[in-house]
Amino acid sequence: SDVFARIGGDEFSILLPSTSYAEAAIIAQRIRQLIRCDNANSQQPAVSLSIGIATKNDSTTSLDSILQISDQRMYQERKEKRA
Repeated sequence: SDVFARIGGDEFSILLPSTSYAEAAIIAQRIRQLIRCDNANSQQPAVSLSIGIATKNDSTTSLDSILQISDQRMYQERKEKRA
């Protein structure tokens, strides 16, 4: 029941129901590793990505607020890569 969707421009979200933050971090690391491997083995321009992770742990937290947290974390990662 995972969902992968484009949310605008070059931004995408992956919704992983029943997934902890630690599990999501492992999945994000696997995605980063796959991108690094693909870039190393490709003649095409390198693909770059930044990932932000957020989890919804209770029913009172809105999906919009989770997406905002994830977005902030993604921008933070992007900023750290440029530093």
